[in-house]
Amino acid sequence: DRCGINIKDTDWDHLLDRETFEEFNRQSTQVSNWIKEYSPHTTMWLGETGPSQCGGAKKYTDRFGSSLWWLAHLGEAAKTGNQSIIRQSLIGGDYALLKYNGHYSPTPDYWGSVLWQNLMGSKGYQVTIEGSEGQIQSYAHCHPTQKNTLTLMLVNLKKKDIQISFLEHSKKEMISVDSLSINSSFTFVQSRLAESLDWQEIEGFGWMDVNTTTLLKGHSYQFIKISDVVSCG
Repeated sequence: DRCGINIKDTDWDHLLDRETFEEFNRQSTQVSNWIKEYSPHTTMWLGETGPSQCGGAKKYTDRFGSSLWWLAHLGEAAKTGNQSIIRQSLIGGDYALLKYNGHYSPTPDYWGSVLWQNLMGSKGYQVTIEGSEGQIQSYAHCHPTQKNTLTLMLVNLKKKDIQISFLEHSKKEMISVDSLSINSSFTFVQSRLAESLDWQEIEGFGWMDVNTTTLLKGHSYQFIKISDVVSCG
């Protein structure tokens, strides 16, 4: 009723479908190729993007499950050459980062955005995770401020827990982000409510050492910092 046109209803199967990200990847790659061919000095931006059309969908785009979509979307956008992403919107509708009718309290997508900004730099690498059968979206960027540190972001789009094993043996530490369910408006970082944390001190969020494996819970995401990565110097 906000659009005046017929659009597909939002649901979790659609929002967290791997094909959603694959289709965006194809479209974004095509635009990137056109820029390289016809306007190589142009900067590629993704403008006005959000998890659902026409103001979003209440109880979907303002819930924790949306932040799984959002972080994977940020990863795909960066991977295909977008240097800036304009989120629609900061305030207003049901996909805003701040709830205008809830004392401007942050939504789960807001907390994911802050973590991305602080942990994922502009230089990225291709990541391969074998055996996840499309359940995990993975992205690796050099840390924006910590020298010789690579940040790996893992997003579990499904309900099933999954064990991740690493071939590389540098020092690693991670934080896990989850919620009570994908329908919840709460975000927990290392089992602590996001609103209770000091976001000026993300390094004090209780990062845990990782040896060779980590458990990625269903419908959750993790940031894993890997040290001694010379190419991130």
